[in-house]
Amino acid sequence: SGSSAPFDVGQTVEVAQWQSGGRARVRYRGADWDARLAPGGPTHPRPGSYRILAVDGNCLVIESV
Repeated sequence: SGSSAPFDVGQTVEVAQWQSGGRARVRYRGADWDARLAPGGPTHPRPGSYRILAVDGNCLVIESV
């Protein structure tokens, strides 16, 4: 579902704080985005740098760098 913008895939974002369910709000390209951890990621992710794997609507799908 959703389409990936080639420009965005591989870019990194900083996650300051994770919410329940592997979701977060991140600042990217001058706007606030919803982000979610890619399937198979850690159960309790830590703040830090994450790589964009895909863009699903207005949600970034990310994995740890």
